[in-house]
Amino acid sequence: MTVSQRIPWFRRLYLRIFLSVLTIVALMPVMLSLAWYSHSKPQEWFDPTLRALAMTAAEALPPATASDAQQRDVIARWQSAMQLDLVLYDADGHVRAAAGQEPWISAVPPLSVLRLGAKPPDYPLPLGDGRWLLLHDRLQGDTQPHHLVVFVALLTLIIAAGCYLIARRLTRRLERLQRSVMAWGHGSLSERVQVEGHDEVANLAHNFNRSAERIDSLVRSQKALLANTSHELRSPLARLRMATELLPASVPDTLRAEFEQNIAELRELVGEILLAGRLEAKGVAAVDGGDVDLTAIAAEECASAGASLQADPSRLHGDPVLLRRLIRNLLENARRHGAGRGVLVRIVCHAHEIELLVSDQGPGIPASEREHVFEPFYRLPGASEADGGVGLGLSLVRQIATAHGGSAECIEPKSAGALFRIVLPR
Repeated sequence: MTVSQRIPWFRRLYLRIFLSVLTIVALMPVMLSLAWYSHSKPQEWFDPTLRALAMTAAEALPPATASDAQQRDVIARWQSAMQLDLVLYDADGHVRAAAGQEPWISAVPPLSVLRLGAKPPDYPLPLGDGRWLLLHDRLQGDTQPHHLVVFVALLTLIIAAGCYLIARRLTRRLERLQRSVMAWGHGSLSERVQVEGHDEVANLAHNFNRSAERIDSLVRSQKALLANTSHELRSPLARLRMATELLPASVPDTLRAEFEQNIAELRELVGEILLAGRLEAKGVAAVDGGDVDLTAIAAEECASAGASLQADPSRLHGDPVLLRRLIRNLLENARRHGAGRGVLVRIVCHAHEIELLVSDQGPGIPASEREHVFEPFYRLPGASEADGGVGLGLSLVRQIATAHGGSAECIEPKSAGALFRIVLPR
């Protein structure tokens, strides 16, 4: 039984995401309804406080038979003392007296509306003799919309924070898994993912670790086999070379030369396999760093290979042995595939990097093959073993450049031939 089959249905990731979204969607209208209800609840007129206030107002106001001037005088004095807007209705719903801000007074609701109930900050008080006194709290009316806006804003922030926490909790493990997969894909085969939880993400992390462990084990076995085989080949090669030197004089010189050439190619192959394995296993750690005069190394190798050099003074931190091998392989490749024509090496220094360009005058490399030439043991279509080489030269060039934190590529030349571009950090 696999891990995925052991995950209960209630722990499935899709169900958790669905329920989280459903909860948020259901919570939003509930909270908004509560906000609206708390800010728009009608005032109930049997409230004891309002009833007591209505009785006090009925006793303090002039009787209904008093003149409008008397009513207005009392209402004006109350408005000045209480800082409230006041309107006095008679039993028929006509306004007898009013005091307060004129814009509000001009838009007072009719008594028929107030009898059905009102929303704060309007407080209608029945006076018991058919009259009604309407109180309008000006300050509460100004601040109430702001309170509602603040409440809704806080509600939005709380829901947004909840959504963020839920989303981060669900995706944080996926991000850690992604980082581990990317590190593993860039060559860190020892990278593993921490298994957290019991859902599909945990199942994926477990399967990734199991696959990574198997691949890492296979790669280590392959490297160990290749390294051991290469080491073991050195002894029979040494014996073959000694046997070639001990051949009797009757052996034709052409046959002797062929033996020596084959043994030299085998020695070169073994050496390059060992170097490639060391670079692949150690990476940057394989670089024995130090101050290197790249121009001087290039001048020596160009003089030995008969190539032309155009170089700026260039120094960098790197391994002189590996950098010499890089330039030598590029020159050897240009000599071998450049149809015997001139080879040009250019070194251009930039602010933070050094650019090494090696070009030849050969038939060139098709655009579709320029990336494949860096693969181990790859040969261009039409090439044969008679051209020489063991197929690891350009692969080592890229490995050495990568170990120094740089890059190697085959780019489009301005004229005929092939052009290789190496970029190394200074």
